Amino acid sequence: MKNDSKEIFRRQYLCICEGSQEEKYFEHLSHLLYNYPIRAITFKFGSIKKDITRQIRNIKYDKAVVFDHDGQPERFSKIVNACRSINGKNKDKPVFAYSNLNFDLWLILHKIYYSSSICQNNCYINHVRTLYNLQKYEDIKSEKVIDKILSQIKLDNVKQAITNAKQIRSSKTGNIIKKLDNWCFYPEPDLHIHEFIEYILKDCGEL
Repeated sequence: MKNDSKEIFRRQYLCICEGSQEEKYFEHLSHLLYNYPIRAITFKFGSIKKDITRQIRNIKYDKAVVFDHDGQPERFSKIVNACRSINGKNKDKPVFAYSNLNFDLWLILHKIYYSSSICQNNCYINHVRTLYNLQKYEDIKSEKVIDKILSQIKLDNVKQAITNAKQIRSSKTGNIIKKLDNWCFYPEPDLHIHEFIEYILKDCGEL
């Protein structure tokens, strides 16, 4: 439902992230959604390298842990289990905003539908370079190049990425590799990050 209130719509979200790529993405999303005097969306950030439970404790607003599978199932399970071990009701627990294999897949989905299985963690890089008009030598993890990528992402691209991610998920039948509560995890390519972002867009009236 669209926000029809005359007062400015304000929301804050906590994102526990792996690195600057994800943080800068959500900062960019806040700029895309900013529409004074209608709404202001802000994100606070934490680090997945620190104690997740301690960072989330007593946070009453919506939160997500933004992380990658990275072809490391033991590490992936450790992060998931840490999130689910947080005491309280489901609303007190963070969303699993993950990408499998990694966040580069989410960037690709802003431009095209891509559902091919890959064998290595760096296999998305050339696709990202091509889709975002980068040189073959450019490091997509550097802050300068991240900014260049984000400058090519508009709100319509975010909505398209959500649609593409949903299509990937809808194609998954059986073959669940892990299930926790209402969360199902599938072999790559697989994502949940789009569900958190879709929630944000619906929350502020963009969907």
